[in-house]
Order: sequence, then C-alpha cells, then structure tokens
Amino acid sequence: MKKITKFLLVSIILFIFSNIGGFADKALGAESNVITFNPDNGTQQKQVHLATNETLKEEQVPFSSLEKESYDFLGWYYGENNKYEVIFPFSTDQDITLTAKWGTHTSPNPVEKEGYRLIFNDEFNNDNGILDSGNWVDKYLSSWTKTPQHASPTYNLEDGVMNLQIKEETEPWAPEFDGQTVVSGFTTGNRNALHNWNGTNVVRNPVETEISHINQYGYYEIRSKGQAGSSRHSAWWLLGFEDRNDHSAEIDIFEILGNDATSVPRAFHNWNDGDAFNVKDSGDRFIDSNANFHDEWHTFGLDWQKGTGSGDFPDKLVFYIDGEEVGSKNVNIDYPMIQLFSLYEKRAGGWTGPWEWMPYPNSFNIDYVRVYKKLPDNQSELPKSELEITDIEDSTVTVQEGQAKLTQYTSGVNGEEGEVYTEPNLPNTLSYVDVTWNDGIVTQEFVKWDPITEEDLTKLNNGESITKEGTLPHVEKGSNVPNPTLHVEVTPAPPYSSENLGTENSQAELAKLFDGMLGDNSGLFYFENNHLPTDKEVNIMYDFTNEVTLNTISFTTNYGEDQGIKKFKLSTFDLNTNEWVVLDKEYSIPWTDAGKTEAGETIAVDVNSINTSKIKMIITDAGLTWNNKIAMREIAFNYDVNLKPLHDLIGTAKEVSNEDESYTPDSFAALQTAITNAESALEDIETVDDLNVAIDALQVALDNLVDSPIDVTPLEAVITTAEEISNNDGVYTADSFAALQAAIAKAKEALETIETEENLNTAIDELQAAINQLKKEPTTDDETSDDNQNVDDSQDGEDEQSNDQTGNESQEDNGNKLPNTATPIYNWIVVGIALLIVGLGTTLFAARRRN
Repeated sequence: MKKITKFLLVSIILFIFSNIGGFADKALGAESNVITFNPDNGTQQKQVHLATNETLKEEQVPFSSLEKESYDFLGWYYGENNKYEVIFPFSTDQDITLTAKWGTHTSPNPVEKEGYRLIFNDEFNNDNGILDSGNWVDKYLSSWTKTPQHASPTYNLEDGVMNLQIKEETEPWAPEFDGQTVVSGFTTGNRNALHNWNGTNVVRNPVETEISHINQYGYYEIRSKGQAGSSRHSAWWLLGFEDRNDHSAEIDIFEILGNDATSVPRAFHNWNDGDAFNVKDSGDRFIDSNANFHDEWHTFGLDWQKGTGSGDFPDKLVFYIDGEEVGSKNVNIDYPMIQLFSLYEKRAGGWTGPWEWMPYPNSFNIDYVRVYKKLPDNQSELPKSELEITDIEDSTVTVQEGQAKLTQYTSGVNGEEGEVYTEPNLPNTLSYVDVTWNDGIVTQEFVKWDPITEEDLTKLNNGESITKEGTLPHVEKGSNVPNPTLHVEVTPAPPYSSENLGTENSQAELAKLFDGMLGDNSGLFYFENNHLPTDKEVNIMYDFTNEVTLNTISFTTNYGEDQGIKKFKLSTFDLNTNEWVVLDKEYSIPWTDAGKTEAGETIAVDVNSINTSKIKMIITDAGLTWNNKIAMREIAFNYDVNLKPLHDLIGTAKEVSNEDESYTPDSFAALQTAITNAESALEDIETVDDLNVAIDALQVALDNLVDSPIDVTPLEAVITTAEEISNNDGVYTADSFAALQAAIAKAKEALETIETEENLNTAIDELQAAINQLKKEPTTDDETSDDNQNVDDSQDGEDEQSNDQTGNESQEDNGNKLPNTATPIYNWIVVGIALLIVGLGTTLFAARRRN
C-alpha cells in the first residue's frame, strides 16, 4: 500500500513539473488560441497565436494582399458555411479557422455615359469622411421620431466607399410608430409628415423642408453590396416628395433581404397615388443562384423612360443588374422623386424574418451613386462651363376661398415639447420647378418660395390671388434669367367641409366622400385613439346654396360597424341669426353583415324632412377598430328642391320690356328663350345643382341684354364742322386750335364706345365747347398801307365767314381792333401837314443861325 501511495505521489509531482510551464504561461497570458487563415486561393494557410483576452487586429492578418483571378476578395469569414464575417478587431476564446471569401468581380462603370449628361453623382471620395451636404440630407424620415439623433445615419466613409452601418448599440429610430426597427439611412429630401406608412403616424419632430436633389426621368446607377442576416434588409428606393397628397408613389429599386443572398426583390407601392401602378403594392424579383448580393459588389440600374409605356401608364421603368436588363414596368408617375438609401434591422423580427445575431456593425456598402439625363437627338454633351439655363418654369397652387391657412406641427422632442412649428408655404405648393438648359435637358430643382404672411392669408381668404418669388439654392442661374414666380390662385370653396375629422382633418380625403365613386375610393380619417375626441366636435358640413327639404342621408362603406360612421346628430343653419341650430334627435346607421365584403353596402337614414340651406352632421360614434380610423366611401343627401328662387327670377325677367326698343332684338329674343327654358326646367329639377344651372342660365340672359345702338349722326355732323376750321394763316391762337384738334380726336374715339344718349350728348357738348373757345391772334391798330388795309378787309371777310360757321362770334374777338372808317385822302393830308411843319421848322432854324 505504501509503495502504491509513493508511486501516486511521484506521478503527481512529475505531472505538475511537466506542466508547470503551461500553467505559468496561462497565468501570465501567453499564447492560448490559434487563428488559422485559409486564403482559399491555392496558397498555403497561415496561423496567428493569440493570448487569452487578446483581440485580433486587421494588421495581424498574415497576408498583406490576396488575389484570385476574376474574383474580388470579400473578407474573412467563419462559422457554419462561413456565415459570419470577421469584423476587426475580432475576439475569440477558442482556436478558429478564418476563411477568405471570394466573389465574382464586377467592375465599376465609367462615369461618362454616351448620349447622356450626368446631373447628379457622388463617388464618396470625401477626404474629411463626412457625407457631402450638397448631395445628401443626413436624416431618415426624421419628423416621425421623438429622438432625432436616432434618425441620423451611422457610417464610415473611406477608400471611396460609403459604409452605412448599424451597430449593436444603435437604438430603434421611432419606437412609437416602428417598434424595435433600427435604421441607418440618408436621402436627398426630408420634410414634415413625409411617408406616413402606417397612416396613423403623428409628426413628433417638426423640421424644415430640405431637398438636395429631386428628379423625374433619367438613368440611375449605383454599385453596392448588402447585409446578410435574417430580419435585415438593404434598400435603394425612390419616393414622391408629397408636395401634394397623391405625389406619394414608392419605387423600391431593390430591397435585398438578409435571409436571401441570391435574389434582388423590387416593389411598387401606390400609397395615395392610385394611378401610379396598375396593381397596388405589387412586386417582382430577379434571382441568380450563382450570385451573392450580400457580399459581392454588383451594379444596379434604373432607366425611368418617358413615353415608352402604354395606355394609362405612359412611362416605363427598366431595371438592370450588372448591365443586363432584368425587368420592366409601365407606370403613370407625373412628378419627380427623391432617393433614399437605408439599412434596416428589425430586432423584434418581422416581414424580413425572425431576428438572428450577426456580427456588428451590420453594413450596406455603396461605391457610387449616379443620375443621368438623356440628351436630345443630335445634341452633343456640352462642357460644364458652357451649360446655361434658358428657362425656369413658374409654379401655380390653388387655395379655396376662406380656407387658406398654414399647416402647424407640435414638437414631442424631449426638451422641446409643445413648441409649434408653422410651415412657411401653403399645402400643395410644389417644392421644385422645371429648369430648361441650353443642351435641351430639363431638370427639376429645389425652390425656396418667399413665406406666406398673415397679410397674404387675409387676401386669399377674401378671394384675392397673390404671387410670391422663389430662389434656387442649388443652381447658379445667371442674372439674365428671372427667378421663378409662384401664382397662388383662389377658387370657390366646395359645398362640403369638416372640423376635427381625424388628426389632419384632410379636405382631400373628405372630397372622396362626395365624388360619386362607390368603389374602393374611401376617405380615410385617422384619430389618435380608438374613440372620438370628447373635447371637440367632429363634424361634416354641406352647403346646398339654396333651401331644400332634406329627406334622407345615404352612407356607403364596407365593414361599417368596424370602420364607418355609426351615430350622428344634425344641425340646421338659421339664415336670420346666422347660427347653427342643433336638433335633438340622434340617428343611428344600421350597418349589416351584408356589408362585410369588399363591395360594401349603402344604408339610407330617414331624417324626417328638414328644411335648411346648410346641414351639419355631428358624428357621435364611429367604428375605429382598425388603426383608429374612419373609412367611408360616399355620403349622399336626398332632398326636395325649393324652387322659389327660380320662380322669383322668372318673374323679374318677365318684367323686362322692349317696347321702346331699348335692347337689341337678338339679346331680347335670347332672354325670351331663357325664360321659356327656365319655365320648362321647373318640371325637371331634382337637385340643387339643377336649380343653380337653371338660375345661372336665366341670369346670364338678363346680364347679356344689349342696349340698342345710339344714333351718333349729330356727333358726326359736329366733327365735320370742326374739321373744316383751318388755321393755315394763323388766325387762331396755337393753344386754342390745338385744343380743338384734341377734342376732335376724342370725339372720334367716342364714336366707337358711345352706349347711351348721355354719352352722346356729353361728346357733342365737349366738341362744341372746343369750337366756341377758339381765340384769334391780336392785330396792330396803326396799319397804314393799302396792303395792310387789304389784309384787314380780307381778315374781316374771314371773320364774317367764321361767324357764319360758328354762329357765335364773341364780343372779345369783335373788339380786337378799331373799325376801319378813314379813306386814303386823309392819309395824304396828314403827310402834307407833316411836311409843312418840317419845312417851317427848317427855315426858322436857318434864319436864327444867320443872326
């Protein structure tokens, strides 16, 4: 027994001594893990030894460079089927083999493209490692989040590649509306309420509108690779900027799913643009079983072609991968779109699969982004220095009279709660204008319009149109091209309106309830909760413009109990007090199971013959089962028309007489026809619109009565008399004769415009006054020659002729010179006396000198 014990002790001691070095090594952190690198290119494997807790850095990789003909080195991978990419620095607690992954080489295309002009590009060669703010907006739909920093992209920009990333510590961007989805993305445009994918989202982070690039038609191309892993996807997509509600179509050029490396899905979503695609929310995919779209570089292209589609979808989208056409789709999108690049990780799982761990950071790599416009036929590409703008198109937006107001949003961002942001422009104002260049290309450029002021709103709501000027922040247009003008035009308000009908109280959605379309064209009204607000009235108003007797109201929808109006009260409008009067009764809409189909049902509710010119439907209960929304297809009022306004107007028209031939025969005959038509219409009128048409037609005939033409012969006679007066010999003063000529010209113009006897008499009086006010030039009183006498006699003759013509020679003119009563002999006597006096004077002067 002792021998056995000694043997065991010796064995233990020998074991300890034989391993003491290893124990010491482990205690001191010596090498413990072997990292084997398999280049998988025919060259020998190499190893690196790591101490415990030591991380493997990229510079420790034992290969300075790796090559494999016709392949790109994609990185080092490990795990089953080399699923996981090594992200340096890399940690492991065991021996491990890292294998090089190779992918088919796809070269980048040259920047120049024959027959096209490059209008937008980023090669991501920024030395500062920061996204170019002139090209990109570093925000992803940021108005929806209470934490704006989570809507900003995480990225690494180096070696000419945009590496869009999601890190393990990245937090969900908008959990209120998108759950545990983590996003890293950047775009070419951002605004409030852009892309309300749930329909129930509420703006939490009001932002200013930004656009770095927006475009319609052209060729788009990028070179990129996606991200592996279930619940993840990489997306390149185009989106309408929603200047108007239906400018909302979405084109997913690709959505590369992390759980499918060999396919490239593309999708098309109408959203609020029902005319964009022939099939709503459709999609397609390209499959290449030999490709790896997660790890390999590939080029992706979209050619948005104008006019190559057909029928209701006149344009075409053509898709390319690595230069090969892989699909196409006809579309009807008549507005430009922004670009979005985004990497998603749904940490709670979702349509992209259940969540699984993948090495962080996840990444979506982009080598370049380019957009081209096709040059017109026979147009060569101009150097950039020679490009000039030849035209900037103006823009127009309409607003209903009395409905002009600016949209406001309330902040929910931490520290900014309750702050109100007011949009500077009216809803439906376009954020871009078309710009034409001297090479024939038309681009769409972001425009900043001068803000709408309170004074502007007052004018618009009073029916006065206005204009605003815009500037193009991203374009140097030159001084010879004027800035664009925004024409804000006022249109009459529709007969319907609403208050508090959903969080947005959208009048565009309300219009769908009165468009006569009973099909799938529902007006959607979203509320914050699954019940109507209790602190304010939710209503729909309708103005019949004339008094009617309302009998029933018809409602159309499907699944009415779940999403339709269920109960309501009515108010009538008192024209005497100009106030609404709420009626006591509450009405219920008896939706049935028959309406629980796509076709839906129409229910008429009897309202017991209410006389009113306006009606207000106060909604007291509604089905808000799905997404807290009311969905109604149509509301129709069934009523009897009060014909008294037409009877009264017919009576007024019949009182018009033409016995004195005051009106032209044609216009008076047209009135008689209109009276006959109005009397006939009394038998056929069923709606207020019918009534208004009949009233308008008769009123037009009354307004178009034309007075009989005036006999202008008396004025023509005075004009003739005035034109016969001549001043060739300067008899009249220049001013008075010029005044006469001006009066003649004015009288001739009046011949074309005289409509009444009063107009005629005024024209005659003014011309006659100019004749009467002619003044003669004054003459000298000491004219002595026969010639002068003859001139005087001649002038007297002209004076007499003038008196005969005008019949009214003024006394002032008669007194211009003395009567000519002397004879020539008296002149000689005066001369003789003068000579005698001179002679006597000379004689006396000579005699005095002699003395």
